[in-house]
Amino acid sequence: EFRANFAKDKTIKVPAMYPELCTSRLLTMEYCPGKKITDTEALQREGFDADHLAKTLTTSYLEQICRHGFFHCDPHPGNLAVDDGFPGGRLIYYDFGMMERVEVEVKRGFVDLIFSIYQNMPREACDALETMGVLRKGVDRFSIERIARNMLGSFQSTLASADNKWENEMTPEEKRESRRNRRAQLGQDLFATQAERPFLFPPKFTFVFRAFSTIDGIGKTLTGPRYDLSRISQPYLRELADLRDG
Repeated sequence: EFRANFAKDKTIKVPAMYPELCTSRLLTMEYCPGKKITDTEALQREGFDADHLAKTLTTSYLEQICRHGFFHCDPHPGNLAVDDGFPGGRLIYYDFGMMERVEVEVKRGFVDLIFSIYQNMPREACDALETMGVLRKGVDRFSIERIARNMLGSFQSTLASADNKWENEMTPEEKRESRRNRRAQLGQDLFATQAERPFLFPPKFTFVFRAFSTIDGIGKTLTGPRYDLSRISQPYLRELADLRDG
């Protein structure tokens, strides 16, 4: 299934399985050699494009979560390699022992969340979080929507003005100050909800967040401070929000 999902994507290689050579205890797959995705010296020596690889990895994972609803739970550097099957490098996925699905309602809620973020719609964003099972039903929506309004306003101002900085453009001190301010504001707003735990954390989201954390680390290994997961994701998520086809 995972291979079929990327069958038309020339930037992604998924090894084929050979059923006639498999048993209940043995899985036989296509041999797909490549350079380890974090071996930057080897990638540079082969002429691969680090920016292209970082973008391909990021968008291919968004594709798994947002469109396919079937994703690789463990995209660490040992499960990712690069070959010359596409200009700039083709990404190879290995090891499919940990896979997970995103239910249709959760996927639809995620796409509605992205749409509401880009359209600056805090109430709809909270509705989407409820659909995803992240926001507990019955909590004080007025306070939660105020949190959403503040966060979406900050996001929109960053998009709208060249004077505002993405985090990877900040100095270390600016990053620390920005995070301190965000934590303080969020703490005040959550206290105002009078709810002990307004947000839930579905177990499978652990895999998703861990995967994006790993991908962020790989991206920074490939391209250094130029890598910004949010910025790379923005065109893809904006297109997804416009299509509303989650």
